[in-house]
Amino acid sequence: MLSRYVEKHSVLQIINRIGEYYLTGFSCASTGQSNTFQGMGFHYRFSRGDRVQIISGKHKGATGTVDANVFQRSVDFPKHHTPCHHVLLDNHFVITINVNQVEPLGSL
Repeated sequence: MLSRYVEKHSVLQIINRIGEYYLTGFSCASTGQSNTFQGMGFHYRFSRGDRVQIISGKHKGATGTVDANVFQRSVDFPKHHTPCHHVLLDNHFVITINVNQVEPLGSL
């Protein structure tokens, strides 16, 4: 089933849609291993280009621009995969921050 999907879509389209689909039983041909991908099932408040302010954690008070919505470990929760944003801070650092740690810029 996955191979038919790959034939119909470009790799870039697949990468952009991984969070939208439930891909189960994806087999790694070279290793024989099997990984299970689960869809995010989460609605993100912010999207690329939105200006945000960090309200808690290591970077509290910093401001920046959302670059991407991801489901992975964050700077303040390194052991847990959670809904996060990649944020380009105004000081030119890029961080992965939990969705509950940001607010729209100017709302505080």
